[in-house]
Amino acid sequence: MFDDIDKKQTATAPNAPAVSNQPAAAIVKPTAPSADSAEAANVEEVHTMPMEYYLGSQTAEMTKGEKVTKSAGPAGASAPSKKRILNIVIVAVLALIVAGSAFLLFKSYEQPAPAPAPVVTFAPTVTSTAPVAEPEPTVAPPALVVKVETPAPVAKFNPAEIKKFTLSLMSGLDTDKDGLTDAEEAVFGTNINLNDSDGDVFKDKEEIINFYSPVDKGKVRLWEKLFVQYYVNKNYGYKILYPIAWVVQPVDPDDPKDLMISSNQNEFVNIVVLDKDTKQTLEDWYLQMAPEVKKEDLKKYQTFSKLPILESPDAFTAYIESAKKDKVFAVNYNIGLKEEASFPAVFQTVINSFEFAPIEYTPTPIPLTPKPAAPGEDTGELPGGE
Repeated sequence: MFDDIDKKQTATAPNAPAVSNQPAAAIVKPTAPSADSAEAANVEEVHTMPMEYYLGSQTAEMTKGEKVTKSAGPAGASAPSKKRILNIVIVAVLALIVAGSAFLLFKSYEQPAPAPAPVVTFAPTVTSTAPVAEPEPTVAPPALVVKVETPAPVAKFNPAEIKKFTLSLMSGLDTDKDGLTDAEEAVFGTNINLNDSDGDVFKDKEEIINFYSPVDKGKVRLWEKLFVQYYVNKNYGYKILYPIAWVVQPVDPDDPKDLMISSNQNEFVNIVVLDKDTKQTLEDWYLQMAPEVKKEDLKKYQTFSKLPILESPDAFTAYIESAKKDKVFAVNYNIGLKEEASFPAVFQTVINSFEFAPIEYTPTPIPLTPKPAAPGEDTGELPGGE
């Protein structure tokens, strides 16, 4: 572009001074044509961009129509400018960034190679000749049934049923060793840790089976403390003492031939009236009813009213013959399915209190004073008593 300008200036100004060969620093600008010359009016002033704008500070100054010269470096070669180097570095960095981005983009679209298909091996088929069991039919669960426990029916008394162990071996716990089980201590109000609750030198059981109060000194009768009371069977003419807290109930309300005296622990005393041949003795009758029992195994004693007693070998049943010898009163202690007897002393007290009463006998309320007569004769005294 500058060459064209120089050519134009040369064409329009043929008389322009020649370019000096002096160094760039000593170049003198050309003198404008004088106003008097005829060619001055035809000279047009030309404005150009300084060369420093294009080539940097090392560019030599030049006059109109002069060529650009560059300063030589130390080795005589042209030295690139700092801006150019910076531009090259920037371009290189951008190129690396673009190349890295393209590589990552390519990798993101690259699909992984498919995994090899698993090798499936088949076991040889074995044909079995055994019969194939048919699946069991599905059975719906049974409906919820609420089981209601009903009391077991009372077994009929059978003299032939003899227990394996005797009553004395099956008695319950007796903490103070006074002959009363701990359950009986609660019935008679005695101290479970003292064998002589009233301190009168007689053990609690000895006083009870002789109808004395075990918690009072002296001759205070058992029924005076309201521990026991009478039951009178007017149909069969007998009466007994039993714990006041127990329940008396005939199996047949219309015929009290079979009577139950129940505790609150599923144990009861059963009194049954049985028929007997008047020509038989009580022993012969029993041995006929229980032929496996030997005569020498039977035990005999008397009630408090001097009635003869025949006791079974296991001591769970006592037999009393009626005055006419046509009936037998069997007093049986039943503990059900339990393995211990909680009330052996109560059972013995019921037996000892058994006595006959007239059929027309009507019981009267038991007064506290004066003292009522004991069952039978009121002559029984404890050994060593007052």
